[in-house]
Amino acid sequence: TVLGAFSCFMFPQDRFLIRRAEERFAKPEERIAFYDALAEPMLRYMAESDPREELAKHLRNVPELAEIVLRALDAATTGPFRHVTLGDEGVRLIKSLARVHDLGKMFHRQGEIPFLPELGQDAGFVIRNQAHPEFSLRILSFPVDAMRKDALLAADHHLDGRPPFGSMPPEERLWLSQTITLSDMFEAMTGPRAFRKEEFRNGYSVFNALEFLRDAATRPTARDKASLDPQLVRFFVEERLYERYMDTHPELRLPGRLATPSECAKASAASETEALESLRDAILRAIPLDPAHTPQGRLDYTQGMHKQVG
Repeated sequence: TVLGAFSCFMFPQDRFLIRRAEERFAKPEERIAFYDALAEPMLRYMAESDPREELAKHLRNVPELAEIVLRALDAATTGPFRHVTLGDEGVRLIKSLARVHDLGKMFHRQGEIPFLPELGQDAGFVIRNQAHPEFSLRILSFPVDAMRKDALLAADHHLDGRPPFGSMPPEERLWLSQTITLSDMFEAMTGPRAFRKEEFRNGYSVFNALEFLRDAATRPTARDKASLDPQLVRFFVEERLYERYMDTHPELRLPGRLATPSECAKASAASETEALESLRDAILRAIPLDPAHTPQGRLDYTQGMHKQVG
């Protein structure tokens, strides 16, 4: 499928080939097969270039959580997402895009770019975490209108203010891409990362991750916009979608992973479960339900993430 797709794009001046590609990839099933086929060698590359397989696990876990969020949105009958109708095909398409959302990271190997003392980290880390979305967008933006829109959904959760390709309404593009953003954030917070301080290398607590999502939805950034859509975060917390994800990731239920002792004390809770429930209630109070809500927020969260894990 991948080779067939690329053969259509080798000669962009050939209108016949482009028209054939437009006809083929207008079908969601064809695009799903293409992105899934593209993801397999990508996962192998990530696993080979990172012995800890942190990125490979990330690329498997983000689509898993995104599917949980998307299916819950599709099943919603009340609230601001009651009109969402994705269907099984729509869910699988966005899940397949979540599998390739970090495609740009394939082009930045650790150690190829020198350490930057003024940033306190190597330039490769900066490029992988700030410039890679633009690489992803360029790679995925094949000369087919439907695929250009798909590229935005896969990469636009990082790109703030870039002009959209095609005619997808900004609000539709925003909340669809933010299902990947939210999943990306939660997995990045709770998953292992070697560059963190030793006590956090296996992942931050679920309590910390939910606090981060709350702050991303309620605190304005330098551009006076929240990083995440508040109602999407409320929906994620209210429906306890993080618990569905934890069902397949039991390591998140180990002692200290739901909430640390200091977080339990902060919530005046006697147990980790009680602390998490207390935070859930606080988030629902901080983000009131708005049935007439229009998705909002900005699409670039990288600065907040860097500040959190620095």
